[in-house]
Formats: sequence, C-alpha cells, structure tokens
Amino acid sequence: MPEQNMRLDANEQVFFDNQLALVKSRTYDVQHKALKALQLLPVSTEQDPGATHIIWRSYDKVGMAKIIADYANDFPRADIGGTEHSSPVKDIGASYGYSVKEIRRAQKAGISLDTKRAEAARRAIDEKQDSIAWKGDAKAKLPGFWNAEGITEYVAANNAGGTSKAWADKTADEMVADFSGLVSAGPESTNGIEQPDTVILPLSLYLKLQNTPYGSNRDKTVLGFIRENFPQITRIDWVADLATAGAGGVSRVVAYARDPMKVEVQIPQRFEQMPPQLNGMVYDIPCLQSTGGTIVYYPMSVVFCDGL
Repeated sequence: MPEQNMRLDANEQVFFDNQLALVKSRTYDVQHKALKALQLLPVSTEQDPGATHIIWRSYDKVGMAKIIADYANDFPRADIGGTEHSSPVKDIGASYGYSVKEIRRAQKAGISLDTKRAEAARRAIDEKQDSIAWKGDAKAKLPGFWNAEGITEYVAANNAGGTSKAWADKTADEMVADFSGLVSAGPESTNGIEQPDTVILPLSLYLKLQNTPYGSNRDKTVLGFIRENFPQITRIDWVADLATAGAGGVSRVVAYARDPMKVEVQIPQRFEQMPPQLNGMVYDIPCLQSTGGTIVYYPMSVVFCDGL
C-alpha cells in the first residue's frame, strides 16, 4: 500500500490529535500506590536532562578542636574528606500505539481512544524506575538504595534458644530488641550524628509487627509499642521486594534518614511522551524517563539487617 494511503486525512488527524491529548492527560494522572520508592525516598530532578553522568561525593568529617593558649597559632584543622563517585544517566523507555484503522473506527463511531495501552506504558516505566531506585541495575551500572556501597549492617541476635534470628521464631520482646538495635546502630557508630527517621520492612515482617500482641495485658501490638516508644521513627512502612533483598535472597530491613542531604533518587527527566511516529500502519508514541539510580551521599546514615 502506498505510504500516502496509510496516513490520516486532515479531519482524522484533528480527531487523533485531540484524542491523543486526552489519552496523555489521563496517563500523566495515573497513580500506582504499590510502587513506593518515590514516596519513601527523596527525589531530585535538578540534574540537566541532557546529562550523561552524575558526579557526587560521599563525605566524612575529620579533625577535632582543642583548648588553645593566648597568642596561639596552632589551631587544629577541621576539614571534610570526600570520595568522588560517578553514576551514569540512562533512559527508561516504553511505547504504545494505535493503528490507522483503529483511529478511523473510533472517529466514525464517535468513541474515545482506549487509554489502557498508554497506562500500560506508563506503568512499565514506573515499575522499572521503582526497581532501579531500590535495587539499582548492575548491567547499566546504576546504584540502588538498599544495596548501596558502604551502608552499615546490623547483625541481629538469635532467639533465646539460639536457633534462629527470624521473627517467626522470636518472642515479641525479642522483636522489639531487634528493632531497637537496628535504629540504634547508626547513632552508636557515628556518635549520634546519623539519626534514622524511617524503617522499611518486607510486608510479612510489617504484618508480624502489626499483628503480634505486646505487653502483660496484651492490649497493644508490637507495632503500637514501637510507635509509642521510638518517637524519632516517624514512618514505618513495607516494601514487597525487601522479602528477598538480603544476601542469599533472605529478607532485609532498612533504617535510614529520609533526608535529601543523605539520599536521593535521581530523575533528570520526568516521564514524557514523544510525538506520534507513523510506523507502517501504526502510530507509535514513544515514552521516556531518565534515571541516575539512587545516590546515598552519607552511607553511614543507612543501616540494614538481614534474615529477620
């Protein structure tokens, strides 16, 4: 078929353009609650959308003050030591489209174009971004959050019988002791400089906290007790992928400061849809989002524990 017969005529093109504007609007508005990375981690869109790499430093403070005498000139030098890192910026892509016949049928019938394909493309990009934010992408050399280099590991004790560290085999008091150890590990290892305010767990462990009675009267749950007695932890939430995020595929729990000075998901270019491109008998709409993974500026602000 000649190419000119595959294109839309002027009226059809106006219909398609108007419908596509509605489809795009609907796609931008779609929210997916189960994808939590951009809710639970700070997000930076400050990088140039055309950047190929993001350069940053992870910092450590060095030096100490001392008592000095009059006319002294031997003031101790305090400074900041930093290690330079680089992360590539990669594009995440998906597309959707409509055939020429579908557009003509919709116009003739006076019905709207189906938005489900556009929503599926948006969902695919959101899922990939969520995965990269948490786990990174080794092939693309993109860093992730809960496997970031240099973060602190807290090793939980075994239960009273010495047989297991899993919460399935522990008492409520032992679970509280693990939680206390996790959120205290950062402050203890940094002399109180790093203070977590957020803890994320696998769903099964979150439900274990939520449903396990606590106290001599069994009038509250372990989660309720923790919320009352650890006021510095302002958010406790679950992330499904943490069920197998630990070494060897075990569970992982993470405590951290939800602070853009400590950690940021890098998204130089938010989700965008390109102009439709005629490919044979189909108008394709490419969709893009760029990402630099998750950068942890202060690794000691993040503490993880495996195998609970």
